[in-house]
Amino acid sequence: MNSLAKSNQSWVEFMSLNHGRHNMVNPSGWCLTLFCSAGRASALHGMDEDEMILRPKNHPNAKRKLYLGQTANAIFNKMITSSNVEIHNFSKWDEQSWRMSTSSNGLKIEIESFSYWGFGLFSSGYANKITLSSQEEVGNRLIFDVISSLDFKPWEFKHPKAFQNWLKKYDYNLSLEANRENWREAENSATKEVNLQIDIVRKRCEMFEEKLDSGRLAESLTEAYEEVEMASLALEDRNIPATERALSRCEALLINIDEIMNPDDDFSVPHGHVLLNDEMDDGITFVDLSHEEE
Repeated sequence: MNSLAKSNQSWVEFMSLNHGRHNMVNPSGWCLTLFCSAGRASALHGMDEDEMILRPKNHPNAKRKLYLGQTANAIFNKMITSSNVEIHNFSKWDEQSWRMSTSSNGLKIEIESFSYWGFGLFSSGYANKITLSSQEEVGNRLIFDVISSLDFKPWEFKHPKAFQNWLKKYDYNLSLEANRENWREAENSATKEVNLQIDIVRKRCEMFEEKLDSGRLAESLTEAYEEVEMASLALEDRNIPATERALSRCEALLINIDEIMNPDDDFSVPHGHVLLNDEMDDGITFVDLSHEEE
């Protein structure tokens, strides 16, 4: 049996035996399952039936058209990955019913697309089941980015009663309110993590402020504080990439200040000298082997 026939057979089994109940193997222990509205569907992709992977629609091997909704497109666009999106199941008659998976930065993700209302005739009747595992922080950040990029709330369904009935039909002990809270909790966790990074950089600025009086270095420190403020404002605008760029500029300013204040530190360390990190609680030491003897 070829790969195409196998996939069609497994899709029939999937639909008839455990529709929506597939779960990825998760050796790490962390796993998050979210349900969402698929959003408007677009035929921007196709299936490579030889490799069973997702391809852009203009790729010569994208022989079979597949429809992805806005939410799935946003997820794949926001993931930093070189891995292929693998297609595990698909419907021969419904281009928007499929199951795919990929990985990025240690995060494993699987998305299932299915019709819960309207017999597959309307995009508004499609939903996605999203399963993330292995890297909680990366997963929360992805969810934050996806929510920020969409022009609708993914946890809201055009036909909420129909979707709640679907959940009940397939034995999901989950309410629409609980599903919404799962989305918001992931989003809030990502926000807290970025706020923690901002606070750490701000405290570093305060440490330098105690040692500086005036002059060029004080002006640089003022610029560093301004970058911290820019990072906070960017986070309020739900733009984490801009937040990270502002924090990087602040770090560069602080490194420059530190180099001028302590010209001998870290730059004239003898080969093999042990460098101690006082901020680490576990007492780990590092050996500088960067100055190789010629």
